[in-house]
Amino acid sequence: ARNGRVTDPSRPTFHYSSGGWMNDVIPYWDGRSLHAFFNHHKEARWGRFRWGHARSDDLVGWATAPFAIVPTRGGPDEGGVWTGCVVDTPGGPVALYTGVAAFEPFTQVQCLARAVPGTGATAWEKRPDPVLAAPPPGFGECWRDPYAWWDGDRWRMLVGSALDETRTAAVLAYSS
Repeated sequence: ARNGRVTDPSRPTFHYSSGGWMNDVIPYWDGRSLHAFFNHHKEARWGRFRWGHARSDDLVGWATAPFAIVPTRGGPDEGGVWTGCVVDTPGGPVALYTGVAAFEPFTQVQCLARAVPGTGATAWEKRPDPVLAAPPPGFGECWRDPYAWWDGDRWRMLVGSALDETRTAAVLAYSS
């Protein structure tokens, strides 16, 4: 903006931009601030993703926070930290996300990280092993984007996938 005016007419007046690739925004309200987590790559093209993070107290002004979750060398998400969700638990926020374990062959796993208490969801500790290491038989390499919630007596999670033979879209349901 220049002199209070938007200089690029194709952009909204209020818009957060991370600089580089940004997609699949994951909102999380902590009771005071809205957090926006998102796939991020430093260049404006597809790459080895990590979770970018921005915060807002008023949904107008946004502050870039440190990267929330980044790939771990030799870990189950070495090839990238992809989309997922953030849910409240009695122990604080938990992130479930798709990790890319390898590109040849393409291997996706479902991972978990917990917010470090007292950090306002700006620091996360990853579980060293995936919570789900492979899709069930008959489902292909496309197995990602977990979404979880508490259902009163157990956790439920949906993960997008596709049938191997027909490449037909599928949603897999899990509970614990």
